[in-house]
Amino acid sequence: MTMVSPSAREKTGLAVRLRRLNRYPSLVVGLILFSPILLGSIIVPFLSPHGPTETVAGRQLLPPNSEHLFGTDLYGMDIMTRIFAAGRYDLFVAMAAAAVGMTIGVIIGGFSGYIGGRTDELVSRVIEALQAFPAFIIALAVVSVLGHSVVVLTGVISLVQLTYYVRTMRAQAFSLRERAYVESARAIGLRTPAIVFRHIIPNGVRPLIIQLMINVGGAILLISLLGFLGLGAQVPTPEWGSMISIGLESAVTGEWWVWLFPGSAIIITVISLNLIGDGLRDMLDPRQGG
Repeated sequence: MTMVSPSAREKTGLAVRLRRLNRYPSLVVGLILFSPILLGSIIVPFLSPHGPTETVAGRQLLPPNSEHLFGTDLYGMDIMTRIFAAGRYDLFVAMAAAAVGMTIGVIIGGFSGYIGGRTDELVSRVIEALQAFPAFIIALAVVSVLGHSVVVLTGVISLVQLTYYVRTMRAQAFSLRERAYVESARAIGLRTPAIVFRHIIPNGVRPLIIQLMINVGGAILLISLLGFLGLGAQVPTPEWGSMISIGLESAVTGEWWVWLFPGSAIIITVISLNLIGDGLRDMLDPRQGG
């Protein structure tokens, strides 16, 4: 009988996982594009010799060179360092907002769909009212009144995104509440909160995890748009939208690097997150054998 060493088994298992991953090219491409943004946002601001808010007199609007790989901006700040520092800011706010929106939306949708009746009707009317206004209009109104702190930005983006989670979880709950295991839970006397948290949410949350990645990309676009309009992070705080806004002031004189690099960071990040979401959808789709 041939003995297989633990290291050989680990290598074989890794090879099998990699072959399975190759079946989902969208996921692979998304991870390849997103990984440098994520890792750079964590590492680069610590390793760069230039601080993200450090200004150097006489070095304004320098083109890309060996010392400043992405050049400098109107204030003499290093663009590469600021892009990755801005990535940390934008990704943190976007991920926090998407997570908060999903958590609240799943709980509301789970209870609404399971209980039904007047509770469900009230929730439906509130969600319809929120969806009657474009997400950007709601965000613009709230930020204009309450300010543009991280807490406010996270809260308003959570608010505009939770409508999708509520509607999807509500539909899942409508279907799951008639399942045999839910009826059995009711028969043995489990209360509504226990049924919702133990049976409805765990079995209905799967499609929402996929949408979470796509919503992070949407949140980054919204954060960047608010920053571009001056309603997000303020200079010198690094943020992609505000960096583009600064860059447009220099675009007319030919300093293309000031807006091109932060704009490219937004595009690459949003595309990669959407590809990851599509890849996860294919991977978790039972019809695909995932």
